Amino acid sequence: TYNFLTDHAGTYWYHCHANTVLHQQMGMYGPYIVMPADGSNRAWTGGPAFTKQYVWMLSEFDSAWRINNPKPNFAYFNADYFMINGKDGFDPISATDTAIMCNAGDAVLLRLIHAGYLIAQVSLGGLPFSVIASDGRPLAWPDAPPLVEIASGERYDLLLAPTVPGTYAARVDYLDWY
Repeated sequence: TYNFLTDHAGTYWYHCHANTVLHQQMGMYGPYIVMPADGSNRAWTGGPAFTKQYVWMLSEFDSAWRINNPKPNFAYFNADYFMINGKDGFDPISATDTAIMCNAGDAVLLRLIHAGYLIAQVSLGGLPFSVIASDGRPLAWPDAPPLVEIASGERYDLLLAPTVPGTYAARVDYLDWY
């Protein structure tokens, strides 16, 4: 058990810093969420309130890379598993930790963390959202893009406030380095 004080509520993650490339491929990482000290459902102290929050920890895995390359080289990285919260090959639309279930008018905080190596593009099926924080810090001017492009190690907090009931098909697309 580790106990320590934090200065900023926000979205963070942990991973090993020894043999990082190998250990990341073995799943030695995870989300680290710091809530405001007052116990409120806010993105940070004094930040926007939310009704529900979800964490999507994105990563990818090359099943042959670690075996065939004892000294991993990104030139040979060819991901064949794409994961959310450490799982691949599941139905994210119905999984309780990834499917965003809410009512019209709810404020939903989606915490995106990218633990993989490829650039990921996340879109929410046309559902409008605002990017309110990056790498554990609030943005001075929140942005409302149609998608979020997230690179290795980055974190973004998205605030959604659906007004029209419906089903929206989120997508995560990965860009090839080449």
